[in-house]
Amino acid sequence: MEGEIKEIIVYTNGDSRSLRTWSNVPYLLTTTLENKGVKVRRVDISTDPFYASKFDRTIRIFWNKIFPGNRFDYLRSKLHEVITKKKIKQANKEFPEAQIHFFISFSLSARGISSKPSIQFCDWNFVGGSMQGSVVDMDRGI
Repeated sequence: MEGEIKEIIVYTNGDSRSLRTWSNVPYLLTTTLENKGVKVRRVDISTDPFYASKFDRTIRIFWNKIFPGNRFDYLRSKLHEVITKKKIKQANKEFPEAQIHFFISFSLSARGISSKPSIQFCDWNFVGGSMQGSVVDMDRGI
């Protein structure tokens, strides 16, 4: 891939047109790219609430009985991967001129779907497990 980037597919968990999505990074990133003249193709790869609910109320409960305290949930399941890979394949087919697959997540990539470069960018960290209810000392990182 040589020259200027003209078109990019950006995959986000949520609508990247909304400032309210995640930390507003998807919105700010895609808007900045557009302002620089890059055609941004937006793909929402959020989890499907129906499947996530069914999964978490059945398989996850069973899995937690066998392996207490694990972090396995729908987002890490093969079902979610298969559904999301279909979205990625569709976007790759729908936007053949895109030069890059840009994921605002470390969960998936376009590997095995496209020979075009995939970039994985994440704007949050996972310090010592779930951040819910935690206090983070920004000087020490924990």
